Amino acid sequence: MELSLKERDRISVLRQVSEGVLAAADGAARFGVTERHFRRVRRRFEAAGDEVVVHGLRGRRSNRSLPSETREPCWPWPGTPTTPTSAPADPLDAHRPLPQDIDLEALFADTDTRVVARDFTVRFENRFWQVTARDAETAGVAPGSPVVVERRLSGELRFRHRGCYLTPKALGAVRSATPKPAPAPATAKPRPKPPKPGRNHPWRKHFSASVAQAVAKREHRAAHSNGTGSEQCRASS
Repeated sequence: MELSLKERDRISVLRQVSEGVLAAADGAARFGVTERHFRRVRRRFEAAGDEVVVHGLRGRRSNRSLPSETREPCWPWPGTPTTPTSAPADPLDAHRPLPQDIDLEALFADTDTRVVARDFTVRFENRFWQVTARDAETAGVAPGSPVVVERRLSGELRFRHRGCYLTPKALGAVRSATPKPAPAPATAKPRPKPPKPGRNHPWRKHFSASVAQAVAKREHRAAHSNGTGSEQCRASS
């Protein structure tokens, strides 16, 4: 059995670990597995040999494969000649003529889908196209019907509904809506001043009492400091 390059490298690592040249942890790292699994592979290698590194399904037929009798080539079919009846016109040219029911211009056209409005008009690229009464009767066009618009390579527009081409009439362009004037920027209103309390308001009574108390404390501190300073001057003299 032929071994791949990866399998040969693994056999070399297992031999080095068995001979004590390489540690088991380094061998597991080179295998890309855990040390526990590497120890299992090592025990199997010492018991069975190099076949351990080969996958167990190597050389076995897949359960989903067909039997050999079915996979045998079935050519030629019964009743068909084994050689062509006539020589090809050009052995290097395998082109075939294009079928008549294939329209290349429609095949390579850029298409877009629109919906017929209630007034039997189709809007495309900011223009209206009026569906004629004849097209509505023959092709079964009704409000809400999808219409495929083809822009061909030549620039021509074709309208198609369920495989039938329509001949709508071009109407005027859609009028652009007049832009609404931008709203004026809102000006910041001046902040109203807080109302002043009256003379007999409780706030003023409390404020006056607190102010009077603070003034009295300040005067008391000033008088106490002045008296202490004069006593110090007398003691020094």
